[in-house]
Amino acid sequence: MKANSPYERIVKKLNKLAIAAPDSKKFIEYLKLYIPKKDAEIVAELDNFTGRTKSARSIAKSINKSVDETKKILKRLVDEGKVLYINGRYALHTIIDIFDIPLMVPKEEYKDKKIKKLARLSEDFFKNKWNKEIFASERPFLRVIPVEQSIDVANQKVTNAEEISSRLKRAETIVKTTCPCRARKEILGERKCDYPLESCLMLDFHGNAMAELGKGKVISQEEAMDWINEATRMGLVHMVENCDEGPYFFVCSCCPCCCIGLRGLLELGNPRAVAPSNYIAVVDEDQCTGCEFCLEKCHFNAISMVDNKARIDPDKCMGCSICSVSCPFIEMKRIDRERTPKNLLSLYGEIAKEKGRSIF
Repeated sequence: MKANSPYERIVKKLNKLAIAAPDSKKFIEYLKLYIPKKDAEIVAELDNFTGRTKSARSIAKSINKSVDETKKILKRLVDEGKVLYINGRYALHTIIDIFDIPLMVPKEEYKDKKIKKLARLSEDFFKNKWNKEIFASERPFLRVIPVEQSIDVANQKVTNAEEISSRLKRAETIVKTTCPCRARKEILGERKCDYPLESCLMLDFHGNAMAELGKGKVISQEEAMDWINEATRMGLVHMVENCDEGPYFFVCSCCPCCCIGLRGLLELGNPRAVAPSNYIAVVDEDQCTGCEFCLEKCHFNAISMVDNKARIDPDKCMGCSICSVSCPFIEMKRIDRERTPKNLLSLYGEIAKEKGRSIF
Protein backbone atom coordinates (compact mmCIF):
# COMPACT_ATOMS: atom_id res chain seq x y z
CA MET A 1 0.00 0.00 0.00
CA LYS A 2 1.30 3.44 -0.91
CA ALA A 3 2.70 5.27 2.13
CA ASN A 4 0.23 7.68 3.68
CA SER A 5 -2.60 6.53 1.40
CA PRO A 6 -6.13 7.57 2.44
CA TYR A 7 -6.80 4.00 3.59
CA GLU A 8 -3.68 4.04 5.75
CA ARG A 9 -4.79 7.34 7.29
CA ILE A 10 -8.29 5.95 8.03
CA VAL A 11 -6.81 2.88 9.75
CA LYS A 12 -4.39 5.04 11.74
CA LYS A 13 -7.30 7.07 13.13
CA LEU A 14 -9.40 4.00 13.89
CA ASN A 15 -6.45 2.53 15.78
CA LYS A 16 -6.64 5.28 18.39
CA LEU A 17 -9.89 3.81 19.74
CA ALA A 18 -10.58 1.17 22.39
CA ILE A 19 -11.59 -1.30 19.68
CA ALA A 20 -9.28 -0.72 16.75
CA ALA A 21 -8.35 -2.12 13.34
CA PRO A 22 -5.14 -4.19 13.61
CA ASP A 23 -2.78 -4.10 10.66
CA SER A 24 -4.31 -6.40 8.08
CA LYS A 25 -4.10 -6.68 4.31
CA LYS A 26 -7.62 -8.11 4.39
CA PHE A 27 -9.01 -5.02 6.11
CA ILE A 28 -7.24 -2.65 3.72
CA GLU A 29 -8.58 -4.68 0.81
CA TYR A 30 -12.03 -4.50 2.42
CA LEU A 31 -11.81 -0.71 2.78
CA LYS A 32 -10.68 -0.32 -0.83
CA LEU A 33 -13.65 -2.34 -2.05
CA TYR A 34 -16.13 -0.55 0.21
CA ILE A 35 -14.86 3.02 -0.20
CA PRO A 36 -13.56 4.07 -3.64
CA LYS A 37 -10.33 6.07 -3.53
CA LYS A 38 -11.94 9.40 -4.45
CA ASP A 39 -14.28 9.00 -1.47
CA ALA A 40 -11.54 7.64 0.77
CA GLU A 41 -9.59 10.87 0.28
CA ILE A 42 -12.51 12.70 1.90
CA VAL A 43 -13.26 10.10 4.59
CA ALA A 44 -9.59 10.21 5.62
CA GLU A 45 -9.99 13.90 6.52
CA LEU A 46 -12.49 13.02 9.27
CA ASP A 47 -11.78 12.18 12.90
CA ASN A 48 -13.28 9.61 15.24
CA PHE A 49 -16.68 10.60 16.59
CA THR A 50 -15.38 10.37 20.17
CA GLY A 51 -12.91 13.13 19.38
CA ARG A 52 -13.47 16.17 17.22
CA THR A 53 -16.29 16.07 14.69
CA LYS A 54 -15.84 18.36 11.68
CA SER A 55 -18.01 20.87 9.89
CA ALA A 56 -18.61 20.83 6.14
CA ARG A 57 -16.72 24.13 5.90
CA SER A 58 -13.66 22.64 7.60
CA ILE A 59 -13.73 19.58 5.35
CA ALA A 60 -14.21 21.74 2.24
CA LYS A 61 -11.05 23.64 3.10
CA SER A 62 -9.10 20.39 3.52
CA ILE A 63 -10.18 18.95 0.17
CA ASN A 64 -10.07 22.27 -1.69
CA LYS A 65 -13.71 22.30 -2.77
CA SER A 66 -16.60 24.69 -2.25
CA VAL A 67 -18.77 24.26 0.83
CA ASP A 68 -21.85 23.51 -1.30
CA GLU A 69 -20.03 20.86 -3.34
CA THR A 70 -18.58 19.35 -0.18
CA LYS A 71 -22.03 19.17 1.46
CA LYS A 72 -23.38 17.26 -1.55
CA ILE A 73 -20.51 14.77 -1.41
CA LEU A 74 -20.87 14.34 2.34
CA LYS A 75 -24.62 13.78 2.07
CA ARG A 76 -24.01 10.99 -0.43
CA LEU A 77 -21.37 9.41 1.83
CA VAL A 78 -23.70 9.64 4.83
CA ASP A 79 -26.53 8.06 2.81
CA GLU A 80 -24.18 5.25 1.79
CA GLY A 81 -23.19 4.60 5.41
CA LYS A 82 -19.56 5.62 4.88
CA VAL A 83 -19.62 8.79 7.01
CA LEU A 84 -21.31 9.46 10.34
CA TYR A 85 -23.52 12.57 10.65
CA ILE A 86 -23.91 14.03 14.16
CA ASN A 87 -25.83 17.25 14.80
CA GLY A 88 -24.75 18.93 11.58
CA ARG A 89 -21.15 17.70 11.76
CA TYR A 90 -19.26 14.71 10.38
CA ALA A 91 -17.04 11.91 11.70
CA LEU A 92 -15.70 8.45 10.99
CA HIS A 93 -17.85 5.46 11.76
CA THR A 94 -16.44 3.03 14.34
CA ILE A 95 -14.75 -0.06 12.98
CA ILE A 96 -17.72 -2.10 14.21
CA ASP A 97 -20.07 -0.15 11.94
CA ILE A 98 -17.59 -0.29 9.06
CA PHE A 99 -17.48 -4.06 9.59
CA ASP A 100 -21.28 -4.43 9.71
CA ILE A 101 -23.12 -1.76 7.69
CA PRO A 102 -22.07 -2.89 4.18
CA LEU A 103 -23.70 -6.31 4.74
CA MET A 104 -27.02 -4.99 6.05
CA VAL A 105 -28.58 -5.10 2.61
CA PRO A 106 -31.81 -6.61 1.20
CA LYS A 107 -31.58 -10.38 0.78
CA GLU A 108 -31.87 -10.09 -2.99
CA GLU A 109 -28.43 -8.41 -2.99
CA TYR A 110 -26.72 -11.35 -1.26
CA LYS A 111 -25.61 -12.79 -4.61
CA ASP A 112 -23.95 -9.53 -5.69
CA LYS A 113 -20.24 -10.15 -6.31
CA LYS A 114 -19.14 -7.08 -4.35
CA ILE A 115 -21.31 -8.01 -1.36
CA LYS A 116 -19.96 -11.56 -1.43
CA LYS A 117 -16.39 -10.27 -1.56
CA LEU A 118 -17.00 -7.86 1.34
CA ALA A 119 -18.47 -10.73 3.36
CA ARG A 120 -15.48 -12.97 2.65
CA LEU A 121 -12.91 -10.27 3.45
CA SER A 122 -14.65 -9.28 6.68
CA GLU A 123 -15.02 -12.92 7.79
CA ASP A 124 -11.33 -13.61 7.12
CA PHE A 125 -10.36 -10.38 8.88
CA PHE A 126 -12.40 -11.38 11.95
CA LYS A 127 -11.07 -14.93 12.17
CA ASN A 128 -7.41 -14.14 11.49
CA LYS A 129 -6.87 -10.70 13.03
CA TRP A 130 -9.78 -8.75 14.45
CA ASN A 131 -10.94 -11.32 17.02
CA LYS A 132 -7.57 -10.91 18.76
CA GLU A 133 -8.25 -7.16 19.02
CA ILE A 134 -11.95 -7.03 19.76
CA PHE A 135 -11.68 -9.65 22.52
CA ALA A 136 -8.22 -8.67 23.81
CA SER A 137 -9.36 -6.93 26.98
CA GLU A 138 -10.13 -8.45 30.37
CA ARG A 139 -13.19 -6.16 30.30
CA PRO A 140 -15.50 -7.54 27.56
CA PHE A 141 -17.51 -4.92 25.68
CA LEU A 142 -20.43 -7.38 25.37
CA ARG A 143 -22.40 -9.03 28.16
CA VAL A 144 -25.12 -11.65 28.32
CA ILE A 145 -28.44 -10.43 29.70
CA PRO A 146 -31.26 -12.70 30.96
CA VAL A 147 -34.95 -12.05 30.45
CA GLU A 148 -36.88 -10.89 33.50
CA GLN A 149 -39.54 -13.60 33.26
CA SER A 150 -36.85 -16.04 34.39
CA ILE A 151 -35.96 -14.01 37.51
CA ASP A 152 -37.80 -13.75 40.83
CA VAL A 153 -37.62 -9.94 40.81
CA ALA A 154 -39.51 -9.65 44.09
CA ASN A 155 -36.73 -11.39 46.01
CA GLN A 156 -33.61 -10.50 44.00
CA LYS A 157 -31.83 -7.29 43.10
CA VAL A 158 -32.16 -6.53 39.40
CA THR A 159 -30.22 -3.61 37.90
CA ASN A 160 -30.58 -1.87 34.53
CA ALA A 161 -27.56 -3.83 33.34
CA GLU A 162 -29.56 -7.02 33.76
CA GLU A 163 -33.04 -5.93 32.75
CA ILE A 164 -33.88 -5.80 29.05
CA SER A 165 -37.23 -4.08 29.59
CA SER A 166 -35.57 -1.17 31.42
CA ARG A 167 -33.24 -0.60 28.49
CA LEU A 168 -36.10 -0.68 26.01
CA LYS A 169 -38.37 1.55 28.14
CA ARG A 170 -35.65 4.19 28.30
CA ALA A 171 -35.23 4.17 24.52
CA GLU A 172 -36.98 6.90 22.55
CA THR A 173 -36.31 5.03 19.30
CA ILE A 174 -36.12 1.27 18.71
CA VAL A 175 -35.22 -0.03 15.26
CA LYS A 176 -35.27 -3.71 14.33
CA THR A 177 -32.54 -4.51 11.81
CA THR A 178 -30.93 -7.39 9.98
CA CYS A 179 -28.30 -9.11 12.10
CA PRO A 180 -25.05 -8.38 10.21
CA CYS A 181 -23.37 -11.45 11.72
CA ARG A 182 -26.13 -13.76 10.45
CA ALA A 183 -26.23 -11.93 7.11
CA ARG A 184 -22.47 -12.42 6.67
CA LYS A 185 -22.76 -16.17 7.15
CA GLU A 186 -25.87 -16.34 4.93
CA ILE A 187 -24.09 -14.46 2.13
CA LEU A 188 -21.13 -16.85 2.36
CA GLY A 189 -23.37 -19.93 2.41
CA GLU A 190 -21.95 -20.88 5.82
CA ARG A 191 -24.98 -20.32 8.08
CA LYS A 192 -25.86 -23.39 10.15
CA CYS A 193 -28.98 -21.99 11.84
CA ASP A 194 -32.44 -20.99 10.64
CA TYR A 195 -33.04 -18.15 13.11
CA PRO A 196 -34.57 -14.95 11.63
CA LEU A 197 -32.20 -12.56 9.87
CA GLU A 198 -34.08 -9.56 11.28
CA SER A 199 -33.22 -9.83 14.96
CA CYS A 200 -31.10 -6.91 16.22
CA LEU A 201 -32.66 -4.00 18.13
CA MET A 202 -30.82 -0.70 17.66
CA LEU A 203 -31.63 2.05 20.15
CA ASP A 204 -31.79 5.85 20.07
CA PHE A 205 -28.78 7.45 18.33
CA HIS A 206 -27.70 4.18 16.73
CA GLY A 207 -31.29 3.27 15.92
CA ASN A 208 -31.95 6.62 14.29
CA ALA A 209 -28.78 6.26 12.23
CA MET A 210 -29.82 2.81 11.01
CA ALA A 211 -33.35 3.99 10.22
CA GLU A 212 -32.04 6.94 8.20
CA LEU A 213 -29.85 4.54 6.23
CA GLY A 214 -32.89 2.38 5.48
CA LYS A 215 -31.33 -0.50 7.43
CA GLY A 216 -34.28 -1.24 9.68
CA LYS A 217 -37.84 -0.61 10.80
CA VAL A 218 -38.92 1.54 13.75
CA ILE A 219 -40.95 -0.54 16.20
CA SER A 220 -42.74 0.12 19.49
CA GLN A 221 -41.50 -0.90 22.93
CA GLU A 222 -44.28 -3.51 23.08
CA GLU A 223 -43.24 -4.96 19.72
CA ALA A 224 -39.63 -5.03 20.89
CA MET A 225 -40.49 -6.97 24.06
CA ASP A 226 -42.67 -9.35 22.06
CA TRP A 227 -39.66 -10.06 19.86
CA ILE A 228 -37.34 -10.54 22.86
CA ASN A 229 -39.73 -13.10 24.35
CA GLU A 230 -40.11 -14.89 21.01
CA ALA A 231 -36.34 -14.94 20.47
CA THR A 232 -35.81 -16.36 23.95
CA ARG A 233 -38.23 -19.19 23.25
CA MET A 234 -36.31 -19.88 20.04
CA GLY A 235 -33.11 -20.20 22.06
CA LEU A 236 -31.34 -16.98 21.10
CA VAL A 237 -28.95 -15.43 23.63
CA HIS A 238 -29.47 -11.72 24.33
CA MET A 239 -26.39 -9.50 24.50
CA VAL A 240 -25.89 -5.82 25.23
CA GLU A 241 -23.11 -3.32 25.94
CA ASN A 242 -21.33 -4.24 29.15
CA CYS A 243 -22.43 -1.16 31.10
CA ASP A 244 -25.14 -0.25 33.59
CA GLU A 245 -26.48 3.24 32.87
CA GLY A 246 -25.95 3.59 29.15
CA PRO A 247 -26.34 5.28 26.75
CA TYR A 248 -27.59 2.04 25.23
CA PHE A 249 -27.16 1.37 21.51
CA PHE A 250 -28.36 -2.20 20.98
CA VAL A 251 -29.91 -5.43 22.21
CA CYS A 252 -28.77 -8.33 20.05
CA SER A 253 -30.34 -11.80 19.97
CA CYS A 254 -27.44 -14.07 19.17
CA CYS A 255 -26.71 -17.58 17.93
CA PRO A 256 -23.38 -19.41 18.38
CA CYS A 257 -22.84 -20.19 14.70
CA CYS A 258 -22.97 -16.62 13.39
CA CYS A 259 -22.66 -13.93 16.04
CA ILE A 260 -19.12 -12.72 16.70
CA GLY A 261 -19.44 -12.51 20.49
CA LEU A 262 -20.55 -16.12 20.94
CA ARG A 263 -18.14 -17.27 18.24
CA GLY A 264 -15.31 -15.62 20.15
CA LEU A 265 -16.30 -17.56 23.24
CA LEU A 266 -17.31 -20.93 21.77
CA GLU A 267 -15.56 -21.25 18.40
CA LEU A 268 -12.34 -19.36 19.11
CA GLY A 269 -12.10 -20.30 22.77
CA ASN A 270 -11.68 -16.83 24.29
CA PRO A 271 -13.26 -16.91 27.79
CA ARG A 272 -13.38 -13.09 27.92
CA ALA A 273 -15.09 -12.59 24.58
CA VAL A 274 -18.40 -12.03 26.41
CA ALA A 275 -19.14 -11.24 30.05
CA PRO A 276 -21.67 -13.52 31.75
CA SER A 277 -24.70 -12.07 33.48
CA ASN A 278 -24.75 -11.87 37.26
CA TYR A 279 -27.18 -14.77 37.36
CA ILE A 280 -26.75 -18.51 37.28
CA ALA A 281 -29.22 -21.30 36.55
CA VAL A 282 -30.19 -23.53 39.49
CA VAL A 283 -32.08 -26.82 39.10
CA ASP A 284 -34.72 -27.99 41.57
CA GLU A 285 -33.48 -31.58 41.66
CA ASP A 286 -36.54 -32.76 43.56
CA GLN A 287 -38.76 -31.66 40.66
CA CYS A 288 -36.42 -32.43 37.73
CA THR A 289 -37.87 -35.27 35.59
CA GLY A 290 -34.66 -35.95 33.65
CA CYS A 291 -36.27 -35.09 30.30
CA GLU A 292 -32.98 -33.53 29.04
CA PHE A 293 -34.83 -30.72 27.22
CA CYS A 294 -32.57 -28.17 28.95
CA LEU A 295 -29.49 -29.91 27.50
CA GLU A 296 -30.79 -29.22 24.00
CA LYS A 297 -31.36 -25.55 24.83
CA CYS A 298 -27.96 -24.75 26.40
CA HIS A 299 -25.41 -23.33 23.93
CA PHE A 300 -22.61 -23.36 26.51
CA ASN A 301 -22.49 -27.08 27.43
CA ALA A 302 -23.17 -26.02 31.01
CA ILE A 303 -25.73 -28.76 31.71
CA SER A 304 -25.09 -32.46 32.18
CA MET A 305 -27.13 -35.35 33.55
CA VAL A 306 -26.11 -36.88 36.87
CA ASP A 307 -28.28 -39.70 38.25
CA ASN A 308 -30.97 -38.72 35.74
CA LYS A 309 -31.05 -35.15 37.06
CA ALA A 310 -29.90 -31.99 35.29
CA ARG A 311 -26.74 -30.53 36.81
CA ILE A 312 -25.47 -27.00 36.09
CA ASP A 313 -21.73 -26.30 35.79
CA PRO A 314 -21.40 -22.79 37.34
CA ASP A 315 -18.11 -22.17 35.53
CA LYS A 316 -19.77 -22.68 32.14
CA CYS A 317 -23.20 -21.15 32.79
CA MET A 318 -23.42 -17.68 31.22
CA GLY A 319 -26.71 -16.80 32.92
CA CYS A 320 -28.63 -16.35 29.67
CA SER A 321 -31.85 -17.84 31.18
CA ILE A 322 -32.83 -19.85 28.08
CA CYS A 323 -33.01 -23.08 30.10
CA SER A 324 -35.04 -21.37 32.85
CA VAL A 325 -37.59 -20.02 30.38
CA SER A 326 -37.86 -23.51 28.88
CA CYS A 327 -38.22 -25.43 32.17
CA PRO A 328 -40.34 -24.66 35.27
CA PHE A 329 -37.84 -26.50 37.48
CA ILE A 330 -34.88 -24.22 36.69
CA GLU A 331 -34.65 -20.72 38.16
CA MET A 332 -32.11 -17.93 37.88
CA LYS A 333 -30.25 -16.98 41.05
CA ARG A 334 -28.21 -13.82 41.40
CA ILE A 335 -24.47 -14.13 42.03
CA ASP A 336 -22.13 -11.12 41.90
CA ARG A 337 -19.46 -12.47 39.57
CA GLU A 338 -18.97 -9.52 37.19
CA ARG A 339 -18.52 -5.84 37.96
CA THR A 340 -20.40 -3.79 35.38
CA PRO A 341 -18.90 -0.45 34.29
CA LYS A 342 -21.16 2.49 35.09
CA ASN A 343 -21.72 3.74 31.54
CA LEU A 344 -20.47 3.43 27.97
CA LEU A 345 -17.74 6.01 28.54
CA SER A 346 -16.44 4.06 31.54
CA LEU A 347 -16.59 0.78 29.60
CA TYR A 348 -14.57 1.98 26.64
CA GLY A 349 -12.29 3.96 28.94
CA GLU A 350 -11.36 0.78 30.79
CA ILE A 351 -10.77 -1.14 27.57
CA ALA A 352 -8.67 1.67 26.09
CA LYS A 353 -6.59 2.08 29.24
CA GLU A 354 -5.79 -1.63 29.33
CA LYS A 355 -4.56 -1.38 25.73
CA GLY A 356 -2.61 1.83 26.33
CA ARG A 357 -4.95 3.99 24.24
CA SER A 358 -7.36 6.86 24.69
CA ILE A 359 -10.99 6.96 23.59
CA PHE A 360 -10.60 10.59 22.47
